[in-house]
Amino acid sequence: MPADDEHRSAPPSLRQRRRAVATQEIVKAAELHITEHGSAALSLRAVARSLGMSVQALYHYFPDRNALVTVLIAKAYEDLATAVQTAADTTPPDPSVPRFVIAAEGYRQWAVSHPERFQLLYGTPLRSYAAPVGGPTTRAMQQMSAVFQRVLFGDFTPEQLAAADTPTLSPPFRAHLEQLSPDGLAALPPQATALLLSGWGHMHGLVVLEVFGHTSFLGDHQAEIFRDFTPEQLAAADTPTLSPPFRAHLEQLSPDGLAALPPQATALLLSGWGHMHGLVVLEVFGHTSFLGDHQAEIFRLAMRDLLTDIHRRVPAGHGNGTGPG
Repeated sequence: MPADDEHRSAPPSLRQRRRAVATQEIVKAAELHITEHGSAALSLRAVARSLGMSVQALYHYFPDRNALVTVLIAKAYEDLATAVQTAADTTPPDPSVPRFVIAAEGYRQWAVSHPERFQLLYGTPLRSYAAPVGGPTTRAMQQMSAVFQRVLFGDFTPEQLAAADTPTLSPPFRAHLEQLSPDGLAALPPQATALLLSGWGHMHGLVVLEVFGHTSFLGDHQAEIFRDFTPEQLAAADTPTLSPPFRAHLEQLSPDGLAALPPQATALLLSGWGHMHGLVVLEVFGHTSFLGDHQAEIFRLAMRDLLTDIHRRVPAGHGNGTGPG
């Protein structure tokens, strides 16, 4: 056996294995601390105390709080990506439910089941923390993006994606997308990248609104409003049918609020709110910073498409008969 092969196949030393086990225990203790106390309360001292070790000993594994936070964020992204991929791969095929919808529901279910870890990714930014540029958190987020690229566009050829019907991208924005890393979104034509970002914002916004309690007035029907409004279904001519219990729930809301609208309009409003909110959250928390100065443009394109989608669902001939201008 060549010396190089022998060196590469050498098993980890006892010291390395012990360090790996200790590191894993620290990360698990930190995740538990976040679950019980929230990410803002995370400190090395508190984690060390929960493990019965001194903070000085913990410094041998994580030199500061930011190093631990980076590992926690990267692991949360990886676990979320695994949940999405698992949902897409293990759910029995059903022609009536697109694979993207199944993956999106995997995203939602993980977020609802792990709200504190989801907030670590997409909640209030931690004071004094900045993720290392091109570091583990960036790579983990790209891994999740790749999952959605596959389930959303896997059945299309590059030529079809390049011919996608999207609003015209400005020349500077198109040039910016084309020069992104080929390992990430640059593997897609610019039009497909714009569609993916808009769809991600829509899906993410509805999940954020639910996880943070902003759609709690929907009661047990929060999953239905999420499931009924995916990018594919928004492109359909008809509004998805609301279940009778959900329709009844919307009709009994306070007349001073959403109950002033018919149930179908309420569903459209919530879907649009989620779309807009998701894109804003992604930008504010830095998840679309790779777009540079073009973040406002992708937001405007998505909102223009959103408005067009909603308006064409409202039949003409009512009210003043002209519809929005």
